[in-house]
Amino acid sequence: MMAGTEEKILYPNLGRRIKAVLVDSMSAVVLLVTLVPLLAKMDIQNTPLKLIVLTSPFFILEPLLISFTGGSIGHHVFQICVRNAASGRHIGIFSACTRSIIKLFLGSISLVLILFTNRHQALHDLMSNSVVTFKTSGSVAAQSGLEERSVQEADFIHPSRRRKLIVIIAYNALLLMAFMPIAATLISSSCLQFDNCSAMDDILSEIIGIFWLAGLCGTIYLGIRGRLPGCKRRKRK
Repeated sequence: MMAGTEEKILYPNLGRRIKAVLVDSMSAVVLLVTLVPLLAKMDIQNTPLKLIVLTSPFFILEPLLISFTGGSIGHHVFQICVRNAASGRHIGIFSACTRSIIKLFLGSISLVLILFTNRHQALHDLMSNSVVTFKTSGSVAAQSGLEERSVQEADFIHPSRRRKLIVIIAYNALLLMAFMPIAATLISSSCLQFDNCSAMDDILSEIIGIFWLAGLCGTIYLGIRGRLPGCKRRKRK
């Protein structure tokens, strides 16, 4: 428990978080490979039912395990767990689903914020009001744990998470709209329309992608920290 205890809270570093994701990914692949032959033998004609069976590994290995056991297979392997940021208890199934969906769609981009946030939270942690910590600070694994970053935030009032999320999405929509005409101007039409790309087209695509990714990460970071116009933090009077 995070509240009402004097035990030091330690957070896993980015490397351990990535290793946990890799274990979860391999577990999902193994489960999916097992399910596909079974699905073929069962000869299920109902398409929605097939979809439910094929997506079940994702919901079994992420939201359900996190909500009921405090972590996925990867989390348990590396002795870390997911907790509610306020109470320290297991997060609810709705929060676990929200967390997993954001993580699924954003992938490694979400993990970048671990390097900047006070409690080493990824974007999917922040959006689900959760933190990832070591199960016990006294374990051997926890010796590599990180303490909370000391940032003076007591003098500032932050806007709500909902407002931050809306502003971040708006900025990234504008960012995408800005990069689309740039790509259309620099990259040949044969590459954009027919995927017949020259070496120069590939290089330009990579450069544009890098700048877009940098802009995406920058707006997410500034938005979360309350430094993005539209969701700026305010100094207390």
